[in-house]
Amino acid sequence: MASTVPTSMPAPAAPTEALTLVPLATLIVVFGLQPGLILTLVQGTVADTVQAASHGKAIAVAPEVVVIALAVLGVLVIARIAAALAGSRGGGEVALEGGAAQ
Repeated sequence: MASTVPTSMPAPAAPTEALTLVPLATLIVVFGLQPGLILTLVQGTVADTVQAASHGKAIAVAPEVVVIALAVLGVLVIARIAAALAGSRGGGEVALEGGAAQ
């Protein structure tokens, strides 16, 4: 059986893609090498937020509310997993239009 090798190469990046990705990649490298540049920018904001939050009081939430919320979340997650599994089992065959040979 012969192996199939793709004969087409991916298209080169368009100029707009390069104009978007080059500055982004540059910022990633710069902030990776010098994280202080971005950290000093937000340092005052973080300090103000921590100070404002330290003066507040915790909101009392009844344990029953937490249990109910977690139960609802659990049911939703289980339902989503069940729906995904049911969808993957049902359609194993692919229908081709126009009577194409398989």
